[in-house]
Amino acid sequence: MALRLGAELRRLRTLNAMTVASAAKHMSCSGSKISRQECGKANISSEDLEHYIQTYNVPEADRDELRELLGVRNVRDWWTRYDDILSPAMASFIALENQAATEYEYQLGTIPGLLQTRALARILNRKSLHPLDDYRREASVEVRLRRQRRLFEEPKLELRALIWEAAFHVDIGEPEVMREQLEHLIAMSLLPNITFQIIPFRAGTDQLMGSSFQLLDFADPRDPVQMFVESLIGTLSRPHTRDTEPGLRMFRRIADSALTPQQSRALLTQHLKGYR
Repeated sequence: MALRLGAELRRLRTLNAMTVASAAKHMSCSGSKISRQECGKANISSEDLEHYIQTYNVPEADRDELRELLGVRNVRDWWTRYDDILSPAMASFIALENQAATEYEYQLGTIPGLLQTRALARILNRKSLHPLDDYRREASVEVRLRRQRRLFEEPKLELRALIWEAAFHVDIGEPEVMREQLEHLIAMSLLPNITFQIIPFRAGTDQLMGSSFQLLDFADPRDPVQMFVESLIGTLSRPHTRDTEPGLRMFRRIADSALTPQQSRALLTQHLKGYR
């Protein structure tokens, strides 16, 4: 996986007593490129890997393992086809999400992208604070739907979603779209790899955080949890364990005050009656 390959490249650089700057000089590239590749946040081409192998004098016996790790990653890098519409932060998020075993998502005012229907995604893109032309708007929807495959393809992503009840009181102007979305949420919440909980109004504002956020956890314990915090200007990464441990505790605390998955489905069913 990309995180493993990046970690290996970082280990090899350290073994060679090279800084990011000195490695970049040897490879005639920027230090930021090396840093992002080591963190699994930038694509590593076959040519890049061969440069690393030569720069770090990787023993012949170890080279095939690195190439195998790269092969696993390159098969999965579907999002690189959308480089023209994805911000670097969003591309980093998708790259890590594609490798994650579990995603924890807390949303204040909207339904998580992994659970949105095509129709709702299109409406939300039209109402975005960042106006998009028709091409970018539709490509953004396709990216959102492509991400959703992780919920169905092996190894399936486990999603744990917390959503404030206010998200279901937003008037999007098209009742039939919201009806379809509610039906979709009810069906998705029945999948064994999805835990969907609503934070009810009665929980009080003490249980709310100021920003929506996502935490990505990985099957291998050597891969650190990654945290992303949403803001009006984009998605900001918080990739360090010292940031993510409080984030996980916060998520669990909010989950304790939320409705159970069964109660959440019942509330969705109640909302659905208003659209029939």
